[in-house]
Amino acid sequence: MKALISGQAGLTILLENNESWVIYADRPDERLPCLPSEIPWLLADVVDLREVEDANQNDVANALRQASRADRALQLVLILLDRDEDDETVQMAAEVLEGWLKDELTLGFVECRLYSGPLPSKADAGRARQIARRSGVTLFDFLAALDNHQAAIRTARESWEALPWDLFREIDENRKIENSDTEALKLEKQTFERVGIESGLFRYFARSIQAGTEPSAQSVLAACAPDARLRRYGKVLSQIVREWAKTAAPNYRAMIAIQLLAVTECLRLKRFAKTLIVGLGLRAQGWDYQELLREAVRLTIEEGGISEGSDLEESIVGSMRSIAGGWAERAALGEQPDPDRPPVWEAVLALKRPELLRLQRYSRWRIRWLGRKALGRDEKDLLDEAITATVSGRRLWTRSIPLRQHLLGAMRSISTSWYEKKAEEYLESDLVEPGAESPLDRIATTQDPEKILEAKERLDQVRKLFEQDTVASKIVSLLGLGYTAKEIQIRLSITSSGFAAAAKRIRRRLDSWHRSQGTG
Repeated sequence: MKALISGQAGLTILLENNESWVIYADRPDERLPCLPSEIPWLLADVVDLREVEDANQNDVANALRQASRADRALQLVLILLDRDEDDETVQMAAEVLEGWLKDELTLGFVECRLYSGPLPSKADAGRARQIARRSGVTLFDFLAALDNHQAAIRTARESWEALPWDLFREIDENRKIENSDTEALKLEKQTFERVGIESGLFRYFARSIQAGTEPSAQSVLAACAPDARLRRYGKVLSQIVREWAKTAAPNYRAMIAIQLLAVTECLRLKRFAKTLIVGLGLRAQGWDYQELLREAVRLTIEEGGISEGSDLEESIVGSMRSIAGGWAERAALGEQPDPDRPPVWEAVLALKRPELLRLQRYSRWRIRWLGRKALGRDEKDLLDEAITATVSGRRLWTRSIPLRQHLLGAMRSISTSWYEKKAEEYLESDLVEPGAESPLDRIATTQDPEKILEAKERLDQVRKLFEQDTVASKIVSLLGLGYTAKEIQIRLSITSSGFAAAAKRIRRRLDSWHRSQGTG
């Protein structure tokens, strides 16, 4: 008996001795007769059809149940991500998904589809994560990983779209397509794409780009081994994977460079994005600083702003300026005055060069005065904080005094509050000997694209040092993501003394690692 299974349609067609029956997912024990002429209508527009030979009804019912649940899980994830869905519907979807995604087959099915292309513009991953946090860890971790991989997913998809059609000319060993037959070439690429999505090939490429490893045909087959359809492409698969990886190479190297930005650089970029959003006011058209920063990173990668000898931070800042300028121009025609926006932004932009130099010198002097309590901040951070606080209204400026004088006072006040802060804070340098450079910092400041992969391997070596120490491993990972000690304590639910003890263990292990590497 032959079975045609579709989770999307929620049914199975059984074929035997010129007879046919249909089994529905919600009634798996019933086998209803159907006419052969009805089969095309029952399976119209489905894209997940699977054929099973020599099938028995019990196995088919179980396969249909699994396929139907996987497809419904995908639809629920899309509902959860839809910013236009009401909160009650989204909450219900999250509660169901928390249980369903614990099944590896269902999780794999959903991931393979969602990792094949970037999320649409109407998707609200932030809102979905907030709701998922209340439902459980499984769904939250899935959404967090999906959101974090968006740049890599976009790179994989755009690199795939850039592959020429003639690459698929000899994909079928039994026939050779002529170069002039563009429709046939296009169809072959679309067929391979469908297999690539369902087998997890696109997911594999996105994860490889995110991790900074170069894909190969051998590793593809190992990662997507369960799907026999991928193996039938034989030697052609190697050529496709090689060309795909070659097309994606500049972007995934750029991804690594961005991931390895120093924490202080990331914080400066974040503050600059916030300042631009405040300055734009209503012209930001509802965009927030995270969207501005994410778009700037994407633009920097696309325009090739990452190369040997270039300043990556400056490239991203330039992209943010360009994007913000574009938003302002598009909003100019219909712009309405923002009654809540103080005129301080225009005054900041009107500051003359001698005034800016004096502010920078004073900021540098205050940072030196702070010493270790600057916690990695520099003079640009202090000045940016003073401007942001003034523009946002957290520090009021009365026009009776010059803006320069106001900003000097703001920097003095802010730096004093940093100095007097009582809460325990830790620097990455707390994890190594005084004056020594941590391996994380060495890796994060690698600028040569040719050494990025080597830097990634060294970072992995550092992380492996703490595989047996769960708390220390999580602390190292979160420090690399830019979390402060206080944020890490809250996220891991540990006390300050617990954090200090873990920091000592990390420091001792790093000392040993330094000596073994000959850098101690």
